[in-house]
Amino acid sequence: MDIMQEVGKICYFMRDYESAYEYYNKFIEIKEALNLNIYSGENAKIGVVFSKVGLAEQSEKYMEDYKDYAENDKSIYKNLSLSVYYSYKGDSINAVEQMKLFSQQSNYHFWTIIFLKMDPLIDNIKDLPEFKEILNDIEIKFWNNHNQIKASLEKKGLI
Repeated sequence: MDIMQEVGKICYFMRDYESAYEYYNKFIEIKEALNLNIYSGENAKIGVVFSKVGLAEQSEKYMEDYKDYAENDKSIYKNLSLSVYYSYKGDSINAVEQMKLFSQQSNYHFWTIIFLKMDPLIDNIKDLPEFKEILNDIEIKFWNNHNQIKASLEKKGLI
């Protein structure tokens, strides 16, 4: 099941929505058969894939489930999740505002930056100057934090 979800995600990022659908559909079948409520953070990607293969009703269900997940998220990624949701819905004002809020966080994973740059969910805002500036600030903040941690570990002789 985990592999189905991960391969579906790879296909999603490659924008191979037909293949992503095949893997996500199998993932959903297994998840539902086992009555599991897992990987809610992936529902937006699944929603995009369903939309791209012409399953608008199912797509909307997954996008609404994702919105509920994002609104109730207690992690540092809450505003990022809301940003990609609003971007997908075409609400660039709220998408950029949520991204600004996320940019105030720290200690996020490097892959957040890497995958954000290629995520179809942000296609509606990726070319906006405000978004580019925020993403640049997020990346600079990450590297500054990285360099501080590295210097601290070197000073302690740990690396």
